[in-house]
Amino acid sequence: MRPARTLRAWVFRIVAALVSTTVALVAAEVAVRWLAVPEINPVWRGLYQLSDNEALCYELMPNAVDRDSTIGSDGLRDREYDAVKPLGTFRIAVVGDSIAYGVRVKQSETFSSQLERLLNRYYREPRSGSRF
Repeated sequence: MRPARTLRAWVFRIVAALVSTTVALVAAEVAVRWLAVPEINPVWRGLYQLSDNEALCYELMPNAVDRDSTIGSDGLRDREYDAVKPLGTFRIAVVGDSIAYGVRVKQSETFSSQLERLLNRYYREPRSGSRF
């Protein structure tokens, strides 16, 4: 009679462990959804497209809309630029990942926009002596 009780005890322990684990996981899922954990920013299908350039794999889709900003016709998250660059103008392209893109940041707050403001201020202000 001892083996039957031992087997029954083990089955009960295994079932109890599975049920308690399931209850704990469901409770954790409910808590995470209820506490409004910061949103995850997935790759939106309408914002990216496969690239013809094999090194890039994918690129921003021209004229797509991403919250407060629009991807330009050249596929840049920035305003439109004339093809002909005015004299005395420097153009710098920032290339990178989601940090360079500025995920969850307004266009005016991206580091490329801040860099543009700093460079414009630095080169437009009259300076004496060396710039460096």
